[in-house]
Amino acid sequence: MSSWGHPTPEPTPGPAAEQKPDGSRRSPARDWLSTLIAGGAVLVSIVSLSQSRDAQKAAQQAQQRERAANVGFFSQAGLQPPHMYIVNRNPFDIKDVTISFGDGSYHAVGVVPACSIWHLTNFTENVNGSNYTLRFPANLNFTDEDDPPGHWVVDSQDRVQQMKGKPSPPSGFNLTSYFAGHVQLQFLNACV
Repeated sequence: MSSWGHPTPEPTPGPAAEQKPDGSRRSPARDWLSTLIAGGAVLVSIVSLSQSRDAQKAAQQAQQRERAANVGFFSQAGLQPPHMYIVNRNPFDIKDVTISFGDGSYHAVGVVPACSIWHLTNFTENVNGSNYTLRFPANLNFTDEDDPPGHWVVDSQDRVQQMKGKPSPPSGFNLTSYFAGHVQLQFLNACV
């Protein structure tokens, strides 16, 4: 009661507070702050998920590159006869293996099995009635076992690079049948 004898009215909730059904008051500032904190938590979760995916993708790419680096490609022209080697130190086959030579000709190797050394034991062969000598530098293209598969090129300096997509088939002269008799395959005792 007021000092005048009239009942004092209950204060009505103003903009700072609203009455809840249980009689307590709710603050719009507190609701706004709770919403802001919840939104921040969602944002942190999204950023963490994105960073986790980026880290997983980077680790997967590093692993792919490491496996591709387990494929060696080199030649020893000073040997008689000269030799060219593809060394697959991986526990899986590499596919779509093609050697492209400096003049545009190529040798389609196909598959180099896991833990093996493919080598060509001569660089000169009778092609259509005349002697033909392989022209260097040469590049090696291959596909790995990943899903989706990675396409790689190893240059004559044994440097490995990933290609954006599957390379188009070589358009030069196919030497595969002419040099097939000079190919040898050896298996390694140990693999990476």
